[in-house]
Amino acid sequence: MRIASLKQILKDFLQQKRYVVVLDDVWNLQALEGIKSAMPNSSMFSRIIITTRMAEVATGSSNPSKVYTRMPLSLEESWSLFCKKAFRGKPCPPHLEHLSWQILKKCEGLPLAIVAIGGLLFEKDDQEWEMITHSLPEELESDDRMQIVRKILSLSYNDLHYNLKSCFLYLGVFPEDHVIERGRLCRLWVAEGFVEEREGMTQEEVAERYLKKLINRSLVQIAETSGGRLSRCRVHDLMRQSILSKLRDENFISFASERKKELHERVRRLSVQYTCNNALNQLNLPHLRSLLIFEFGESSTTDEQL
Repeated sequence: MRIASLKQILKDFLQQKRYVVVLDDVWNLQALEGIKSAMPNSSMFSRIIITTRMAEVATGSSNPSKVYTRMPLSLEESWSLFCKKAFRGKPCPPHLEHLSWQILKKCEGLPLAIVAIGGLLFEKDDQEWEMITHSLPEELESDDRMQIVRKILSLSYNDLHYNLKSCFLYLGVFPEDHVIERGRLCRLWVAEGFVEEREGMTQEEVAERYLKKLINRSLVQIAETSGGRLSRCRVHDLMRQSILSKLRDENFISFASERKKELHERVRRLSVQYTCNNALNQLNLPHLRSLLIFEFGESSTTDEQL
């Protein structure tokens, strides 16, 4: 269905209705204006609420008096979150308090930075704490808060074992905000050859341990549990951006969409997102090893791969 038709359907549905529309993580004004053009002009006192990391989007979308800036965590809140991740809720050992405060000051109250560095330090010995803390001043020289987060995420990635790095990068095949079923993800890792063999364990059991390690490091989020056990997971969108950046550097996975149909014939892993059958029929990839297809409209709620 064409975008113009979808806009008209939405406009007709909302006509003479009072509504609240919430748009999460808007990246540019062009996208926002495209959505607003589908909303009817009426006197029903409806509202559109957006969240964004981009100051220009916030100020350009509304009266400045209606822009609410989310403040960083206080030192007390930062300390509580850090201890929850680095020490699993236990008190900070006295001999690590000084290092912990040094680290927190560098995180500037940013929750994702705190949970990422806390996950990195979990189960590290005292010598590793010293090494990581002393590397942070050089790593975090930036006035851009999002750049601070990205550098800490990169630090966490570089500390991963080789097998875990491949598993982590593979999460980039899934669309943004995608909910990933645990068993299917573990089987995909095994099929790709990322999972080592261990005596007395199946490879899927080893893969589940890998996933647990990524969760413990706060690189993967729990989305759903069943019977006290993880059933689905997801990747934070900033984490996914970090993954995509590394995918491009390492040529790990390629992507096909309506906007990008030309691919190198030596592509080995391909993620197809938001495209059509005609585009797929035109692909000629003799070296392709893995193909995942995500149907439009299901990317944020299911993980159906065809």
